[in-house]
Amino acid sequence: MERERVYNENVDRIYALLLKMVNSPDDARDLTHDVFIRFFQNEQQFKNLAAVSTYLYRIALNTGINFNNRKKMISGKGIFTTDPQEIVSISQEKNPHEELLEKELKEHLRQHLKSLPENQAKAFYLSKMENLPHKQISEILSVSISSVESLVHRAKKKLAQKLLFLKNERKENIPPLSK
Repeated sequence: MERERVYNENVDRIYALLLKMVNSPDDARDLTHDVFIRFFQNEQQFKNLAAVSTYLYRIALNTGINFNNRKKMISGKGIFTTDPQEIVSISQEKNPHEELLEKELKEHLRQHLKSLPENQAKAFYLSKMENLPHKQISEILSVSISSVESLVHRAKKKLAQKLLFLKNERKENIPPLSK
């Protein structure tokens, strides 16, 4: 493997993944370098086994999770600190009430994403945030493709239930507008 080529072809994707996970450009940059150092130190193990990007994603995902777990122990924050704008679409024309509700929804989504079992959160994140195909996710997580599909489905179902409850709770607590 030509190290420079491997680095140049993958550095932007690895950095983007880590930035979404740790929510800090400086930390993401440092962790990106750590990922490539770990990969190049062990590259003999990875030759001809699968796509290089699969191993880099696996190393990056574990590096980001480990970083956030250390941060969580220090600050009490959760595993994934992704920007919910990636998950919930934003409309440009909202009234202040809608903006407040969307902000609360995003915060609840962030909290609920943290509450998922780790493999479900990883599979959901890689599928919905990184738009990776299930085959590649299965290689990254070392599970079958059907397991990835099941993990993503269960994560979506749990998130939908939790967010639907929030939506219904909000509707009940909002007084009707008087005319």
